[in-house]
Amino acid sequence: MRKKLLVLFAAGVMATSLLAGCSCSTKTTTNDDGTTTTTTQKTDSNGTTTTTTTSKTPVKPEGDITFADLQTNYSILVDCYNQVQDLYMNNQIKQDDQIENLMGEAKKVIEEMGQLQESDFKSQDDYKKMNDSMVTMIESLGKIVDQMQVVE
Repeated sequence: MRKKLLVLFAAGVMATSLLAGCSCSTKTTTNDDGTTTTTTQKTDSNGTTTTTTTSKTPVKPEGDITFADLQTNYSILVDCYNQVQDLYMNNQIKQDDQIENLMGEAKKVIEEMGQLQESDFKSQDDYKKMNDSMVTMIESLGKIVDQMQVVE
C-alpha cells in the first residue's frame, strides 16, 4: 500500500512540474469507434512541420476497473513512453537537460507502476486512482513532446 501511494505521489509531482510553464500544441480527439487519436505538430524556424499521430484504445474503461484493465493501460503507457523516448533521441530534436530529467523521472515512475501487483489494490477507488495516474502520465508525456524543439 505504501509503495502504491509513493507511485501515485511521484506521478502527481512529475505531472505538476510538467504543467508549470508548458504550452500545449498536442491535440487529442476521441473517435466514433472509441479510439483516441493524438496529433502533435512541431515547426522549425525554416517552416518545416513534423506531424506525429498516434491512435490508441480508450485509456479510461467504462464501469469498474479491473487489474487486467490496469495491465492493458500500463502497456499503453509504456508504449507511449517508448515513442516519446524514440522521438527525443532523434537527431532532429534538440537535446535539453530538463526534458532528459523529466524522461528519467517518468521512467522511474513507470517502472514502479509495473511492480505493482493485484494484491496492492484493496478497493475500486485504488484501481481508479492508479488508472487516473496512468492517464496523467500519458498526458505528461504529451507535454514533454510539446517542449521538444527541432534542431535548426
